[in-house]
Amino acid sequence: MLSTAVFREQLLKFPLTKQISYVAVSATPDVLNDSDRRDLIEDLAHCPAYFKLMVKALTTAGLMEIADSRTPTQLVICEKDRVLPAPRFTRHFTRSLAPDAVVTTLKGVGHVPMFEAPDTITRVITEFVDRHIGQARATG
Repeated sequence: MLSTAVFREQLLKFPLTKQISYVAVSATPDVLNDSDRRDLIEDLAHCPAYFKLMVKALTTAGLMEIADSRTPTQLVICEKDRVLPAPRFTRHFTRSLAPDAVVTTLKGVGHVPMFEAPDTITRVITEFVDRHIGQARATG
């Protein structure tokens, strides 16, 4: 644990850390502060299953069967996402959606919209949920 903390602090001192650290989560480096960068490094250091999880999430039956769900579905695509860039990776999701699914694209936003556009992502999710409140609960 101590070695991770020391490594994290050393990594934060590198001149290019600000320019490199934002790439996976936002469209611009200005969105992240030093505390956010520390948290990202900490999360990465303690998550050896991250890439395995990504592969599994993209290839298991759950995603492939999403079109059969009766649950209202919204896919939010972030235009500047470098982790799952559109349309290369988002195509994998859009092909599997039900015909009535809502697809929303956030312009100029990276992989973690809560950093760059918290008000926008809150509005997008809230409006979607509000449209579906009161509908019979889906079971499939």
